[in-house]
Amino acid sequence: MALSVGVALGVAGCSSGPGGETTCADFAAMSPDTGLMTKLSDKQTQVIDKMLSDHNRSASVSNEMLAQLQITQYCNIYGGKAGSNTDKAIENIGGLQ
Repeated sequence: MALSVGVALGVAGCSSGPGGETTCADFAAMSPDTGLMTKLSDKQTQVIDKMLSDHNRSASVSNEMLAQLQITQYCNIYGGKAGSNTDKAIENIGGLQ
């Protein structure tokens, strides 16, 4: 019984949508132009806002911009592809730990 409750709770926690657990590869693939000095896609903005919220940070424009820069650097994103940490979560960026 306890195991089934634990499994149900684990699945329920995933229903809120992707946030910081999104991998670098998945984040980069959300827009073909992802990289430095590019506009985030709506999906990328949603992921960043969720990640910030999950870490008790406000989803202000300045926090979004800082997170975008840190994710781009951490994942080494250019041309919509992650060159580093492809299977790592974007919430591993500095400032959230």
